[in-house]
Amino acid sequence: VCFGSAGPVTKALSMAGLSALQITQARMTLAALIMLLVALSRNPRHLLVKVSEWPLIVGFGVLAFCMNQSLYTVAVSRLPVGIALLLEYLAPVMIVLWIRLVRRAPLPPAIWLGCVAVLVGLALVGEVWAAFSFDVLGVIAGVGTAVALAARFLLTERGLLTRDPIALSALGATIGAIALSVLAPP
Repeated sequence: VCFGSAGPVTKALSMAGLSALQITQARMTLAALIMLLVALSRNPRHLLVKVSEWPLIVGFGVLAFCMNQSLYTVAVSRLPVGIALLLEYLAPVMIVLWIRLVRRAPLPPAIWLGCVAVLVGLALVGEVWAAFSFDVLGVIAGVGTAVALAARFLLTERGLLTRDPIALSALGATIGAIALSVLAPP
């Protein structure tokens, strides 16, 4: 429910005069506080980070939380929600391409058919044929959101090899909130 309502709520808040970064910063800070409280109540030691883990944690926080959320908010404030979602959900296709081209893993034909189905489904749901004004910054932000979301999944995969999922999310959201505060001080 929260995920599905994010686009329309963000659109309404941006039309009410809040900037994309203000909306994102409020959401990220609240999420970080809630996740930190949950992680602390479960096992505070899971929040301890080794020096060697910081690059992954910082990259995860900046890309998966700060950039993913802020670019999505920019995209949805400048484009119809369906088009912004269409662009964001190019991420699974990017991940498939990453696995094939970078990891050089062979993929079954069903994966490629799935990618086509995702794109067709997104185009239908997003009603790409409907008239909308082409906004270059919105499209760039939408594609950036897809890249950040793909990075989120790939970094999560790597982070979960050694970290508790709740602690990883709490640390990522906290780094994301800090990065947003640097980008746009409240």
